[in-house]
Amino acid sequence: MNYWKALNNMQSERISLRPAYLITEAPNGWVRQSVDKNALLLSNEEKSTVREKLTKHWENITGVKTSDTQFTVVVPIHNEEKSLMSSAGALILSQVPVEVDMQTNFVLNCCNDNSEEIISNLLKRIGSVTVHNIPEEEYQRFNDINLEKTFTETRQGKQIFRVYKTETKGKANALKLGCNFATANNHEILISVDANNYVEPDTLMQMFKEAHSHFIEKDDKTVVLSAIPRKVHRDTLRTVEKMLREHGVYDDAKYVPVYGWCMALKASWAHENIQPVAIEDYALGIMARSQGKDVGVVEKAMIWGYRTTFKDSLNQFRRSVRGRLQLLNLHPELKPIMESDNYFMRSLSERVQVIYRHIASDPKSFLKYVWRFIYGEVGLVLGRYDFTNDPINQSWNKLASTK
Repeated sequence: MNYWKALNNMQSERISLRPAYLITEAPNGWVRQSVDKNALLLSNEEKSTVREKLTKHWENITGVKTSDTQFTVVVPIHNEEKSLMSSAGALILSQVPVEVDMQTNFVLNCCNDNSEEIISNLLKRIGSVTVHNIPEEEYQRFNDINLEKTFTETRQGKQIFRVYKTETKGKANALKLGCNFATANNHEILISVDANNYVEPDTLMQMFKEAHSHFIEKDDKTVVLSAIPRKVHRDTLRTVEKMLREHGVYDDAKYVPVYGWCMALKASWAHENIQPVAIEDYALGIMARSQGKDVGVVEKAMIWGYRTTFKDSLNQFRRSVRGRLQLLNLHPELKPIMESDNYFMRSLSERVQVIYRHIASDPKSFLKYVWRFIYGEVGLVLGRYDFTNDPINQSWNKLASTK
């Protein structure tokens, strides 16, 4: 069967209107992976509809019947007009049967670009769009005074797609809203997906599988799971920038990281532990570890995105310092863990000693470690400046190199 013809049939069976998902911004690697995974599903010789194949595939992979599957998805959106059509299209075309109880919430987070129109037009292609009021009791539980009291909704079988708007800045707030949405749905599994990254067709399926295993079946100490980020260069790097980019400051981390591009959260735990800081993913991880909880990575779940340029990398590091200082301001008891995680959060004398030990053990890489030290010190100065001037700012700025 011709792949593109079969994919069009799959789209047509999933929705009542003519499909029109234009995924033009995703990296080439994502395209190759997605084509292969959808082709494998569609090449099944059994005489059954695509809808039946999707259902059987879901149940074979997850071990959970579609009738017993339920989870909530939250997509924080902050000025993502460049990538939103493609990233949301990839999410909507995931291998999730329409019989699955899945609510996807697009949270327009203090946007001032064309993101609202893009996501609204995209959802119109799924089905009819209706406008609803948030019940007052439910609205009060959301605890966001800047959240609009109406939302739009589109349905596709048992799947629900909603668009909410808030003027409250910060991804952490969007995740908090996501937990409230999950609680309102009686869902224990919340999956977050960044709006400028691209999930593969089976990413949600693999994330749900592991989340269900840890949060529902075993109910063990695991509370946060991450997909694997696949970072690729948008353009060929110049020699100097390549050298600088590869000599980052996180190499000394010995903990299991939480990758914020795509996370599965145990909603009941996350609701109490999402911190109003600029590095919500790291904060979730350190809160979990401080409580004796576990975090993990779902090796079979992939999400694609572009690497940042040197300028944007420095801005990200600057934000990470600001977020760590915000977290310490809220939870000073986390200082020992934070200092053991990354050397740049220690005192100046300790930072110098770390770099000295690196150089002593690998003299040929002298310039690399000197650069790492300079990079870290510049980022610390900028991050501290940002924290001092606006200690509660949890927002993130647009990165020109990834969006």
